[in-house]
Amino acid sequence: MQIKDDKNIKVLILTDDRIGTNNQAIGIANFINKDYKEHKLIYNSLIKLPNFIRAIFNLGITKQNKTDLLLLLKTYKPDIVISGGRRPAVISAWIKKVSLKLFNKDVKNIQLMNPNLNNSKFDLIVLPKHDFKNNNYPNKNNIVLTDFAPHKLTSDFLNEQKIKWSKFFENYNNKLLHRPYISVIIGGSTKSTKFTNEMAYDLANKINTISKDNNASLLISTSRRTGDNQTKIIKDNITQPNYFYTPTDKDENPIFGLYSCADAIILTSESISMISEALSSNIPVFVYDNDNLTTQKHKRFLKNLYDKGYINNITDFTLTKKINNEKKAINSSELIAKEILNRFF
Repeated sequence: MQIKDDKNIKVLILTDDRIGTNNQAIGIANFINKDYKEHKLIYNSLIKLPNFIRAIFNLGITKQNKTDLLLLLKTYKPDIVISGGRRPAVISAWIKKVSLKLFNKDVKNIQLMNPNLNNSKFDLIVLPKHDFKNNNYPNKNNIVLTDFAPHKLTSDFLNEQKIKWSKFFENYNNKLLHRPYISVIIGGSTKSTKFTNEMAYDLANKINTISKDNNASLLISTSRRTGDNQTKIIKDNITQPNYFYTPTDKDENPIFGLYSCADAIILTSESISMISEALSSNIPVFVYDNDNLTTQKHKRFLKNLYDKGYINNITDFTLTKKINNEKKAINSSELIAKEILNRFF
């Protein structure tokens, strides 16, 4: 659902090959104007230069890509441009400058994550709190801090998915499953941490116990990061009624069904994006938090959410856990969109 739809605010998103960052920008744009436009940046070899050099000469994208972008700016005349990450930041700053010069248009440029460029070149910079140690947050008027990562999920979309997947789970394997449903969403190893066999055994034992104690069925999904051995360990050691999905299955990925149909959600602790998405579901969220599975940045992210009561550790699992009314269905994309609209429109 859009926050506002009466001002016909034109939104342009700068995208590239990084799907996760693109989805963050799209998630925010959807709460402003669903009829946004995208321009995919095509980089050349000069993209490797430091941003302060690229900014001087407007370098980093191909000549044709720049020509196409100029034409789009002339015909569409966006009110907002949203970019994410270091590479698109230079182009966003250039759009603000060229739009004012050529079209007399004061485009509001919104930057997600550190632009590695002078902050004054942006109207708003959105930074995650967990990127800063010891609460050493920047104190600038054009910087806002978020507890969670933005994403594309909305309550309307999750409601649609609940209708779709509820029927599937109800009829799965001759009605094997019964409520309550506990969704278990398993990530895995990262560039910095390893999801080990020991963690897989430990997680399987914990969710078996939780399922048995609560007479619940398990809706389990692994990822490509989980690992073949670890996936097999979990699957072989689950004794409770369950639906088990792996990325190698030919079936449709049920992740949105797991978010929307569950009575409680358990996730591994290494994925900020998964936890942020789960919190938009208005369902209690519990985290399997092994100390060796998370970096210091992730530990700061989790501590902030534990302290504020947004999430709970798996060791504190209970189906009767209540969600604070002020913290229901948290969607970082919506919060950021509201901030943009309140500031500039």
